[in-house]
Amino acid sequence: MMFSAAFTFMDGEKEDNYMWLLEKLKGMMDPDSFPEVVVTDRELALLNAIARVFPKATHLLCRWHIKKNVFAKCRRKFDDKTWQQFKHA
Repeated sequence: MMFSAAFTFMDGEKEDNYMWLLEKLKGMMDPDSFPEVVVTDRELALLNAIARVFPKATHLLCRWHIKKNVFAKCRRKFDDKTWQQFKHA
């Protein structure tokens, strides 16, 4: 089962900010319900904070972010017609 656990507005995307957020989230959770898997983009400060707060959790990259990055990096390799076929495959 996948669901969003929290939403927050932060002053910046720094490891200390993520640590604060994850520690607060962890404090509201039962120890038996700590996440086994965390899905994120590849924000390094967030990855470091997750590893420190939930060290047993497996990290997975978000499929939407992966697709977005593939499209951004691969576009120049295709002509327009082939790109349209690739994009809609």
